[in-house]
Amino acid sequence: RKGEKGSNPGDIRRTFKELEKSMKLSNRPSNAEKGEKDRVERAKRENLRNSKLRIASHAGHAVTGIAVDSVNRTVISVGYDAKLILWNFSTHTPHKKSPSKLPAPATKLCHVKDSDLAAIALDDYSTVLFDCSALTIVRRFGVGTASPRHTGPISDIGFSPDGRTLYTSSLDGTIRVWDVPTNSCVDWLGFSSSPTSLTVSPT
Repeated sequence: RKGEKGSNPGDIRRTFKELEKSMKLSNRPSNAEKGEKDRVERAKRENLRNSKLRIASHAGHAVTGIAVDSVNRTVISVGYDAKLILWNFSTHTPHKKSPSKLPAPATKLCHVKDSDLAAIALDDYSTVLFDCSALTIVRRFGVGTASPRHTGPISDIGFSPDGRTLYTSSLDGTIRVWDVPTNSCVDWLGFSSSPTSLTVSPT
């Protein structure tokens, strides 16, 4: 009898362990269920990616400028849809804050890797300076009737080596020199024929 009493508790514990084990096994998802769940998650991620691409894309409009940032992680694109889009190199998807809306359709883009600033010529003959680190427009040159401005399409743009001076050529027959820190036109040149491009010496 003592032996029987000693064995009963062990049998009960063993029985409970077997029940717990079987319940755990029954609660585990099957391979088919796990595969279906993974498929649904992949579909959700793909749909989210596609929706982002539809919003942040230049679909139906010309891409007028493209550049790569200073650390080769981001591609910058502008288009005639007045969008500036930052693209992630590794994921091929737009930045979470993209696109950025420009004041007017973009016609040219010039990027300075040292300062990570992008000068963008616009269809309204003005130029904006976009900070690719802060993701915001920090300057706008040649806007309004009171300030010096181009009266024709901007044909080209370029920075001085130190990034403190911006040059813009225009079909109005002028090249204007802009001081970036003060956001002002400090000089200009007039030509008998409209300049179609410009290049700034690196020295």
